[in-house]
Amino acid sequence: MIRHSGNRDAAAWLLLLLVAAVSMPAGASDALRWHAGRLHADDEKSPAVREVVDLINRHDFDEALQRIGTSDMPDAQRGLLAMAVGGHLDMPFPDRALADARVYLERARGLADADAARRLLNRLDVYEALAGLVLPWAASSPGHVWIPTPNLLPARDAVLEDRTDDGLATLAKETGRPHHPLNLWYVTSHLSGRADRRADYERLLAEIDAALPRPADGLDRIQQSQLALRPLLETARAHDWAVMTVPPDALLYPRSMLEPMKTYYWWFRQMGSVRPMAKQGFEEIRDRIRPLFPDNVLVKIYSGQKVPWGADLRPDAAGAPKWAADQVELRRRADHVGAWWFTERQAPNGELGGGWEDDCESMRRFALTPILCGNPVIEAGMARLVDGIWSSGELVNGYDRVLKDIEHSCEMSGDSSIMIAVAYGDPLYVERMLETTRTTERLHTAVNAHGHRHYRSASLSATQVGDDGFDVLYAGRAMRPAAMLAWYSGLPKSVELVEGWARAWTEDAMRESDGKPAGVYPAVVRFSDERITGHSTWQEGLGGLYKWSAHDQDMVYGKVLLAWMTSGDDALLAPIRRQFEMWREHRRAPEKKPASGSPAWTRQAVSRSAPRFALWHRAVTGDSSYDDLVSGHSAFGKLLSGEPVGVMDGFHDRELNHMRFNLPMISSEVRGTDRIDLQTFTLTGPLSGSWVDLVQPPTFPVTWRVGADFAGVVQHADAASVRAIAYSFADAATRPTMRLWRLDPGRYELRVGADADADGRFDSDDVEKVPFERRHRLSEVAFDLPSRTQCLVQIVQLEKGEALPRRRPDLAVMPRDVTLDGAARAGRTVRGRVVVHNIGSADAMDLRVRVTARLQGSGSKRIADVAVASLACPSDLVAKTAEATFAWTPRAAGAHVLHVEVETDALEIHDGNNSAAVEVEVAR
Repeated sequence: MIRHSGNRDAAAWLLLLLVAAVSMPAGASDALRWHAGRLHADDEKSPAVREVVDLINRHDFDEALQRIGTSDMPDAQRGLLAMAVGGHLDMPFPDRALADARVYLERARGLADADAARRLLNRLDVYEALAGLVLPWAASSPGHVWIPTPNLLPARDAVLEDRTDDGLATLAKETGRPHHPLNLWYVTSHLSGRADRRADYERLLAEIDAALPRPADGLDRIQQSQLALRPLLETARAHDWAVMTVPPDALLYPRSMLEPMKTYYWWFRQMGSVRPMAKQGFEEIRDRIRPLFPDNVLVKIYSGQKVPWGADLRPDAAGAPKWAADQVELRRRADHVGAWWFTERQAPNGELGGGWEDDCESMRRFALTPILCGNPVIEAGMARLVDGIWSSGELVNGYDRVLKDIEHSCEMSGDSSIMIAVAYGDPLYVERMLETTRTTERLHTAVNAHGHRHYRSASLSATQVGDDGFDVLYAGRAMRPAAMLAWYSGLPKSVELVEGWARAWTEDAMRESDGKPAGVYPAVVRFSDERITGHSTWQEGLGGLYKWSAHDQDMVYGKVLLAWMTSGDDALLAPIRRQFEMWREHRRAPEKKPASGSPAWTRQAVSRSAPRFALWHRAVTGDSSYDDLVSGHSAFGKLLSGEPVGVMDGFHDRELNHMRFNLPMISSEVRGTDRIDLQTFTLTGPLSGSWVDLVQPPTFPVTWRVGADFAGVVQHADAASVRAIAYSFADAATRPTMRLWRLDPGRYELRVGADADADGRFDSDDVEKVPFERRHRLSEVAFDLPSRTQCLVQIVQLEKGEALPRRRPDLAVMPRDVTLDGAARAGRTVRGRVVVHNIGSADAMDLRVRVTARLQGSGSKRIADVAVASLACPSDLVAKTAEATFAWTPRAAGAHVLHVEVETDALEIHDGNNSAAVEVEVAR
């Protein structure tokens, strides 16, 4: 808590002038200052200075720098004005101006205005040294010293209240931490220039000297960056005029405080009540900067104003349904933000700037539009991110190498699993999850004495389990890789793992124990004896993240739904259906302020999550028994319950109201990549026909491959039919592709035609009919969609087919699997090899690998047909591959394409991953 003394509040202390105003030589101004976004030169008589000031105030920064360079004003004055150009918050590239300032000021050190130049150089040195610090929690973020640790502001206040011992004792709690020298630096800076506190100032400088690293081998990046403070420390000791932070009267002050303000803001956004001092620090700095640059876009945004962006992303909605225009706009905004992250922010190694553990969480949001509609830019960016994670050394045996609580230790592997859906059929992502699932089966989980498979601990690593002995709701996230495998291929070990764990939680949920009502998934289950009280009561669990929350049940419930899909066992649905009854009971007889953990309290809590889970239940099972809950959830719930598509008008309003404003807060300003507030979740239901979160094993019946002008609403989907409404804002007819995931095998027909009133009937007999056969999990069918016409899309079953085998092979080959042993040259033989994967759930027999080559502008030539007798499936959770070799003698130089196709007579899970093409440049 911040202590106040008299009228010296914390804000006043932060704004304390740290040094006296810079004294400028004759002919130069010492009265340049910022106010209301303008540079003021009070009493300035020099026409040259006034001209430059006017250029700066017109934001003509390049011209201002040019005039500074060609003027005959003293070099110290030039340096000051160049610092003003660099300090203006609307200057997009300040480094050039500050480099010019340094040149002028270095030159002025040998002239009559040397004292002024040295002081200005000191401020510039301080600004650049602090900007170059590497922060302990985000190595890619600039520092400026302000570290939002809990002890910082209380220590500052104690020192300013002349309680230096108390301040040092407060800071001593962080001794040995990477940020400790920076905290000392910040606190000490408040005594710079204070003659009445010189003794305390010297004492604190000595503390900094002892805390700062010294030049040595083996320093990490954080320590290396802190070495830049040592010369500044010596200057501060030697000269009374030296500063330690950029003072409020300096032209660089607003720019120097931008990063501290942002750091405090994002820490408060992330940590909330556990970092109240972060809010205080943010408000102190914001209130100082706002009068200086009130119209700067970032200052306005951080001050709580809404700054619109992307008006051109809304299609021309004249004559179009509102739901369609809203959906297209929201998807375009999501794609714009995603593309920014993967083209502007992403590093070559795949990082997004927040560290792998936070970066991976961004995929929970970015995966939405690639899965629903396709987006090659975001898909490629996600692939780079996941490849970076898996090559970083942070994962061993497919899991975090460091022992951590389960919510954090499972993030990198769990979030990577979404790539199985994003890059459907790519063996790389399936085989990575085999590794993780093997660790889950053999190390993290086991069958206990009660015959239940549970996680053995809420703390896990790739090689260890903690000693707490509890399974928790968050373990559902750790189960994602196994669940994605079970969804993709039905591999027996993954199915058994997920079903066993889901049945254990189902039975634990139906058990009335320790005050927990039957039907509720407990917060924790102790592995040894299945007690559910955790450290105290059933609802407190293990506390913090691991206390009971009705909404957190989704992490288990998503896997239970998958287990129901793989087994058809309705007993798995008993807990959630009991919760739906609790919702009805609460509606009939609500209680005010029931005791925590009581049945009434549980019914009240469940009543807030039950409509969402009922919508999941409805979309997956088709059971309409709980449509009273479903229709009360949202417009999409009403749609599934039978209301017309017009009910979707306004469905996206809340998310659009967020996404239309303050673009930097979801792109360039984001500090924690686990907190990219991309609000586009309302796209899921209409475009896929399922409300289940895409971070759960997929349950969607429909997705699409469409352009940015397409809008669609899936109104109904079952095992034999689909009904949707589609609309295109394109200027001409387009050809969208519908991807079908849950239809039974058989012969089908897609029918599409105008349906202006969306009544479920075609307006005329002008209906396009597209026949197709469904034999694989994923079936695709394309159709013509006219411009700006609301159309009904129907899929009807013409003939039911035979049930598909539960276990099927899945042969896969990717371009990365086709390699040559050396450079290809015309007339010379080069050997090549093809790696074939089986990522299915059954062995493949009698494989045929065909390799052809095609010179650009000519026909294909067969190079090889290679027979492979068999390729086992990864039944033991170990990847299975076979290698086929071939010899190629290209006849001519030039650009060639090698095409590889792998076949087997057995019906596969997916046939879209059986071929690969590789471009090869053949030399002479």
